[in-house]
Amino acid sequence: MPPSDKTAGGGSGGSVAVVGGWKTTFGSNYEAVASYRISLGVLLFVELVSRFQYLHAFYSDEGTLPLRLLLPKTYPLYQI
Repeated sequence: MPPSDKTAGGGSGGSVAVVGGWKTTFGSNYEAVASYRISLGVLLFVELVSRFQYLHAFYSDEGTLPLRLLLPKTYPLYQI
């Protein structure tokens, strides 16, 4: 590619040069992105599994805010 085509406004290769500029600026490749996505997925899965021990406390009527305490404090329109 000639040097004049590497600028953003120069010739027919302008859009390709902008993409190439982003790639050289951030410098990521497919392996790095793949390993990031895998590690993020593992981290989110571990977080989800670790929250299972609190399911009963937050999602049952015996938990942090039972309905017998919540219902008297709600607006009557929401109790329908």
